[in-house]
Amino acid sequence: MKTALTSTVILLGLLACESKETHHTSPADRQREEVNLGGLEESNWVTYQGSIPCADCERIEIEIRLENYEQERSGEFDLYETYVGTRDGDRTVESFGSYEIQRLPDSEDQMIVLNTENNRLIRLSLEDNGDLTLLDQEGQKIESSLNYSLKRK
Repeated sequence: MKTALTSTVILLGLLACESKETHHTSPADRQREEVNLGGLEESNWVTYQGSIPCADCERIEIEIRLENYEQERSGEFDLYETYVGTRDGDRTVESFGSYEIQRLPDSEDQMIVLNTENNRLIRLSLEDNGDLTLLDQEGQKIESSLNYSLKRK
């Protein structure tokens, strides 16, 4: 009897110690899970590349990878900025974060706003041909004869 009681107590103790994982998902994560479970394609990554002017180096080579869910106006991104020809040689800075598609101020055109892990906002105009053009901090076109475009790959 004593052995049965001891075995029961040990068994209950082991069951109580079993960890049960709880997953808290955001509404966006739940929606992505629903999309994936619904048999639709998983996310696609769209890549844009280009070189923009640099004040204290030869140029900045940029690659942006945007996560693209059908019917979504937001997602995740990866950003690679390579500063070419700096005093210390070429230097690559990697950033990641989330993006959102918004309307350009006073326009029907669209812009993509990247929000990096350091809360740096980068605004890009979505052009009719599918390319992106870097905008200033207010979301306005940069007035310059220099190229600020990124081509879709």
